[in-house]
Amino acid sequence: MEAMQRRGLWADSVVYSELVKCCLARPAVQHGKLVHKHVFSNGYQPKTFLINVFINIYVKFALLEEKQDLFDEMLERNVVSWTTMISAYSNSKLNHKALESLVLEAKFDVFRPKFERHFCCFCIEMVELENAQKPL
Repeated sequence: MEAMQRRGLWADSVVYSELVKCCLARPAVQHGKLVHKHVFSNGYQPKTFLINVFINIYVKFALLEEKQDLFDEMLERNVVSWTTMISAYSNSKLNHKALESLVLEAKFDVFRPKFERHFCCFCIEMVELENAQKPL
């Protein structure tokens, strides 16, 4: 990455996406952060799918603050963006944040059929969680 930056070389979104996937497989979160920094340097605005890949690496390495910052800065979000965020919070047992994300998704009327399915699954999961925590 440093050599590319020194020479002013840039790849396309597919190449960057593959670099991040390699970081996920290794696991090499610091290298993933370097790719992220390189992509966003000089004001370059990557495509939504590449930002989703970066969000995914932060989710996989439990870097929730970095994930949230990147999500908040996105100019355009799609169903993958929202699903990744909601799943990340739910998997981290931050159900209130997952619900908050669902409410925001509904507020902006994003992907209405997907929202309804997410909301139903989330409610079922919350009921199962509450039942599992009750003493027998």
